[in-house]
Amino acid sequence: MNEIYSDNIPSDIIIKESSSIEPPVSFKKKHLNAYSGSKDLITIYRPNIIYLELIKGKKIRYKILSDIDPMNLSIFILNIPLGYLLFQAGKFVLHASAIEMSQKGILFCGFSKSGKSSTVNYMLKYGNMISEDICLLDFKDKKAFVTRSFPGIKIDKSQFDLHKSKDLSIIGNRDRFFQKIEQDKFCKKEITEIKKIIILDWHEDESIEILKGADIFKSILPHVFKIPYDEENNKIFYDSKIEEKQLEVFNHLSEIKIVKYLRPKNNKTFFLESLKNHILQ
Repeated sequence: MNEIYSDNIPSDIIIKESSSIEPPVSFKKKHLNAYSGSKDLITIYRPNIIYLELIKGKKIRYKILSDIDPMNLSIFILNIPLGYLLFQAGKFVLHASAIEMSQKGILFCGFSKSGKSSTVNYMLKYGNMISEDICLLDFKDKKAFVTRSFPGIKIDKSQFDLHKSKDLSIIGNRDRFFQKIEQDKFCKKEITEIKKIIILDWHEDESIEILKGADIFKSILPHVFKIPYDEENNKIFYDSKIEEKQLEVFNHLSEIKIVKYLRPKNNKTFFLESLKNHILQ
């Protein structure tokens, strides 16, 4: 049995290796990640690496398809699969990274390669990590909170710190490396109130735009964990109640400051400092 690092996973979630499950024959021909299933059983296939079954928002069964060490296994399972399991359980989950600065949560949303992880890695000089890649949100008394997760971050080779990092290249993930976050830089609170959500993207000029109304919906929706799509770009199942419930969550985001931050790819440190100053205003 392969061990995964799951100290901060809710106790009612079961994660278990299973030799009895097998990816569908149609999946084995895929060269890209594949999804199928229903509301109560979502299946995920990472070609020649791992096959997972997410069951009723409570259990992840997985079968390893190639040699993989415990840390890489943890990174695979406690990332996108966990996000979809929480979605399956009726939770609101964002594809985002989060950091605690001045006792408040700052979330960074964006598409792949938009700089979420590198931004959090830089901001660790000024705060503590909350979560990377998946953010579980909760809402109480008209306030939004983000839940602390796994104390690690995936970073590009250029940012790799040999003194702090585990010598581990992440399989199939853009030549990135895993860096364990020390406890003194990991958020102490289980949940942290969210002060701001920042949508990251690249542009030839720097700009910061405060989003309002429909622009919030349009900017956040692509980063919400929702019903997965298959290789033909069709939802793997349909459930209007789930989709209606997710849309209701946007009513709770009205109390949070949501901004879009565009910046050039050159001189990244300068623009990270600029963003830090904006956050601390």
